[in-house]
Amino acid sequence: MKTVIIPLRIKDTESVSWAKGLVSYLKKSYGSGQWSVFYDEEKTKEIDACRTTANSDLAPESLLEQNYKYAAILEQVYLRLGSHSGALQIDFIWYEAEYHPGLADKKYKQRTVVFEKSSVMYNIGVLLTQIAKKKMSDDYKSAVPYLSRAMACFSYMSNHFLNSPSVDCAAENTAFLSTLCHAEAQELFLLTLVNGPEPSGRASLISKLAHTAANLYEECQQYYEENYKVGFGTTVYGEDKWKDIITLKVHLYKAVTAYNQLLVLEDSKRIGEAISYGNIALEEIKEAVHYKIFVKEEIDVVALKTVIEEKLKSLIKDNDFIYNDLIPSDVTLESIKTMDAIKPIIWEEQIKSYLDDDLIELCKGAFKGIVPMEVYENESIYSEEKASLLRKEVETVETADWEYQSFIEFTDLPKLIKDLESKYADGSGSNIDDPQYDLMRQQIESWSKLVQTNKLKNVNEQLQNIVNRRNEILSVLSNVSPDQKENAMKIKNSLLQASQSDEKIFSTINPYLEEVGLLSNPSLLFNVMNRFQSKNTQPSLLDIDDTKNEQILERLSNIKNNQETLRLLKEERSRNLKDFKESLNNDDITQKLILHTGKSAKDIKAFFEEELDKFKPLSSRIEATIFKQTNLINDIKIKLDEIFKLTGIQDKTPEQESLSKERREFFDKMEKAYTQFMIYTTDLPKGLSFYDTLLKMAKDISSVNRPDQSAGRYVDGLIPPAVPQRSTQSTSLADSLARMSVRDTSNVQQGVPAVPKRNYEGVNSSPPIPPKSLPSGLNGLLGQQKPSSGPTSFYNNPSVFDEDLYSKFSK
Repeated sequence: MKTVIIPLRIKDTESVSWAKGLVSYLKKSYGSGQWSVFYDEEKTKEIDACRTTANSDLAPESLLEQNYKYAAILEQVYLRLGSHSGALQIDFIWYEAEYHPGLADKKYKQRTVVFEKSSVMYNIGVLLTQIAKKKMSDDYKSAVPYLSRAMACFSYMSNHFLNSPSVDCAAENTAFLSTLCHAEAQELFLLTLVNGPEPSGRASLISKLAHTAANLYEECQQYYEENYKVGFGTTVYGEDKWKDIITLKVHLYKAVTAYNQLLVLEDSKRIGEAISYGNIALEEIKEAVHYKIFVKEEIDVVALKTVIEEKLKSLIKDNDFIYNDLIPSDVTLESIKTMDAIKPIIWEEQIKSYLDDDLIELCKGAFKGIVPMEVYENESIYSEEKASLLRKEVETVETADWEYQSFIEFTDLPKLIKDLESKYADGSGSNIDDPQYDLMRQQIESWSKLVQTNKLKNVNEQLQNIVNRRNEILSVLSNVSPDQKENAMKIKNSLLQASQSDEKIFSTINPYLEEVGLLSNPSLLFNVMNRFQSKNTQPSLLDIDDTKNEQILERLSNIKNNQETLRLLKEERSRNLKDFKESLNNDDITQKLILHTGKSAKDIKAFFEEELDKFKPLSSRIEATIFKQTNLINDIKIKLDEIFKLTGIQDKTPEQESLSKERREFFDKMEKAYTQFMIYTTDLPKGLSFYDTLLKMAKDISSVNRPDQSAGRYVDGLIPPAVPQRSTQSTSLADSLARMSVRDTSNVQQGVPAVPKRNYEGVNSSPPIPPKSLPSGLNGLLGQQKPSSGPTSFYNNPSVFDEDLYSKFSK
C-alpha cells in the first residue's frame, strides 16, 4: 500500500532589526551614557542573520536547523522579558500561509515575542512535515519521527497560544494540524507493517493500529464538520482537497481494520464473525472509492476493494459448504482494541538540544542588559546559600586548625620529641624539672605583681581610712542647724547602710590577709614557694634500664612522622578552603536562573540544592583532612602514653606525692585569696567615692545657718518655696548625683545617694583574669583552670595517659 500526506505551506515574514530594538531598549533602561556597556554589536548582528537565514529559500533541512536555533533565541528573550517584550519596540510582521487567494496578502503586525515565537513554531512544524514527505520516498518508517515532532509542535501551540491574530496559529487550527500529523505518523507506521513480510501473520496488530489511524482521521473529519456548521472566517482552514483526502482515509483505514480482523477470526475458525467484519470492510472501502479523485495515483483503493471482495466471497462459500456458522449482525469496529504507536517528542525536548553553550554565550552577550528582577532576587538568595556554606566550611577549618594548634602548644610536641630523642639516643636517664612547680610559680608570680602594684594592698590601712571618713562625716553632721536635721538623718541613714556594706567586704578579705601579705611581699612569698620544689635526684647507673630505648625511639620516630603529616594536613586544608572560596566566587548561575524563570519556590529550592551539590567534592576533601587529623592526634596520644609507661616516669615516691598535695593546697589558697582581693579592690573605690559624696553633702548642709538657706538647695524636693533662686543649684546637684555610677538614681528625690552596689555579696564571682595564666588543658594541675568546652572539648575527656607528663621533657 501507498499513501500521501497533506502538504503544508510555511508562513512568510518581513525583515526586522534586533539591533535597532536592543539599542532603543538599552538607552531607555541605562541612559545614553551607559547603554553601550550592555550592547554587543557582533552578537546582535548574528541574531539578525539567524532570523534572515531561517526565512530564506534554503532546503527544508537547513531551514529547520536555523528556525530551531532562532526559536531557542526567542526562548531566551521571553525568559528575560516575559510579557514586557513590547519594550523592545520591534515590529514583527507575518503573513498567512497561501492556502487560499483571499489570505495570501493578509499580514499581521505585533511587538510581542510571543507572536514571533508562535509564527516560527508554525514554520518549524510545516518544515518537519515537508522533510517527512521527502523521507517517504525512501522509507515510511524514517518519516515517522519528523511527523511526531510536528505533532508535538502544533500541540504546544494549540495549548499555549490561545489568542493569536493569525489564522494559521489559531488554537483550533493548530490543534487540527497536531491531530493530522499524529494520524499521518500512525498511518506511516502502520504501512511499514502492511508492506513488510508476511502481513497476514501480524493481522491482529495491524487491525489495532489501523483502528487508531481511522479514529485520528475521524477527529480531523469532525474538525471540518464543525467548521462547516460554525464557520471560520470566510473559509475552512487549508485547501479544499484536504477534506476529501481525510474522509477517504477514514473509510480506508476502517476497511483495513475490519479486513485484518476478518483474517484474525478466520485463523480462529470463527467464520461467521469473520464474514460480518468482511461485510463492514467491503462497505467502508466502497465509501472510500467515492473520494479517490485527489489520490487515485498514490492510493489504489480499487485494488484493495477487489482483495476484500474476493476474500469475502471465498469465506461465504466455505461457510455455506463446510462451517455453516451463524453470521452475526451486531458486530462493530468499536469492539476492536486500539494501539497508538506514536510517542511525540515534546517541544521542550526538541528545543533543548539547541540550547548549547554557543547559543547561551550568544544570548548572554546580546541580552546581557536584560535580566529579570526575579533572577536578581533568586541570585541574592543563592548567594546567601553560598555564603552560609562558606561560613560553615570556614568555621570547620578554623576549628580544626585550632584543635591542631592547641594540641601542639599543649604538648609542646616539637620540643618534647627533641628532648626525648636526645635523652634516650645516648641512654641517659637524668630527671627533668617538675613542670607542676614551674607552672604554679609562674601563675603566682603574675598574681604577686598585680597585688604589689595595687594601691589598696594594705587592707588594714584602708579599713582605718574608712573609719576616719565615717567619723569626719559624723563630726560635720553634729554642727548642722535644727532646720537641717531631717537631711542630716537621711545622710546618717546612708552612712549606716554603707558601713554595713563595708563590713561585708572586709569580712570576705580578712580570712586571707596572711596570703595577701605574702603576695605583696615577693621575697617572703618565694621563700615559702621554694619549700614545695621537688629535689632532682640522680639515679644510680645500675638502676637505669636501657633495654627499652629502642622501643621508645621507634615510637618517637612514628610520632615525628605523624607530626609532619599533621602539618601537611593543615596546609592541605588551607589550600582546599582557598579552592572552595574560588569555586564559590566563580560560580555564576544567572543563565540557569533565567531558564528557571517562573518556576515555583519549591522548584527553585530544589535547583539550588542541586547546584550546591557541585561543591561537595571540595567539602569532602576538607572533611577528609579533619578526619585524618583526629586519628593522628589520637595515635600520637597513644604513642606518648606508651613511651611514658616504658620510661617509668609516671611513678612517684610517697615523699613526692605528699609534696605535690601540700603544693596543691597552698596554690588553691593563694588563688582564693587573689580572687577575694580582686573583688575587694574592685568595690572599695566605689565605697570611698560614696563617702566623699556624703562628706561634701554634710559640709554643705552644715554651712546653712538661715532657715531660708536649707539643704534643699542641693537636693530636689527639699527647696523651700520662698527661695526659688536656689533651685538651679539644687537641680545641678541632683543631676550630678544621677550621673554617678556608684549609686542608684532612684533616691535622688530623697536628697541622698544610695549605697553603691558591691560584688562581694557574690563571694564566688571571679575577678578579672590576670594577664598571665597557665596553659589550658592540664587536667589535674590547676583545679579551677580547666579548658573550656568548644572545638577542643576532646581535651576534657579522660586521656589514655597522664597529661601532666606532656611538659616533663620540654623544660
